[in-house]
Amino acid sequence: MVGTHVFLKATIISALFFGLTNPSQAQETSHLQFVTEYIRELGKIERLRSQANDELNDGSDKMAGCVRNATRYQLELQTQISMLRNVRLNPPFDELAPSLATFNEQRRSENSDPK
Repeated sequence: MVGTHVFLKATIISALFFGLTNPSQAQETSHLQFVTEYIRELGKIERLRSQANDELNDGSDKMAGCVRNATRYQLELQTQISMLRNVRLNPPFDELAPSLATFNEQRRSENSDPK
């Protein structure tokens, strides 16, 4: 999972540096805006993970903490998916945001499906 996040960060940063073309369409999302928002969203997920870890170790009701943290995680993933679905980038990065949204949808479904 960590390797995937590193790969995604590298892809997005590469998109920023190598994809700065002249903005020919008004509806295109700025590359800087996209990368900034995506990194902010990764930070939110990390804070949720850290908070869940802290709650798990503080000795409180672990079952309630697991449910609460799973709900937070699901809501955050849904927020990220919605954000990514609204992003428009010009080629060659036009498929980047939808691909990341699909990846997050897979993560969300893996964490919500009881096994």
